[in-house]
Amino acid sequence: MNEQRAHDVVAHLQAAALEMIAAARAVLDVAEELVKEPGEATAVAATLANLAGRFAASGPAGPEGHKPGPAGPEGHKHGPAGPEGHDRRPGVEHIRVS
Repeated sequence: MNEQRAHDVVAHLQAAALEMIAAARAVLDVAEELVKEPGEATAVAATLANLAGRFAASGPAGPEGHKPGPAGPEGHKHGPAGPEGHDRRPGVEHIRVS
């Protein structure tokens, strides 16, 4: 390996390391905002869950086209938390595993 190629390799590795550091900083900035503003995290999570539910309900179309999900063509009447929305009980549920 000649000296120029070795220099190029080092330069590329340095650039990649700087990109990884910048990406890590961006992730930490987002994490910090989520800690400071948990309401925003809840809103983002609810939006993502809603989108995921819509995509999961539609499922991939097979050769016959779209098939209804396990809830039937009408879908679910309400989510797992019940018709009133999210379960608002405070605290953590501890589950024993034997």
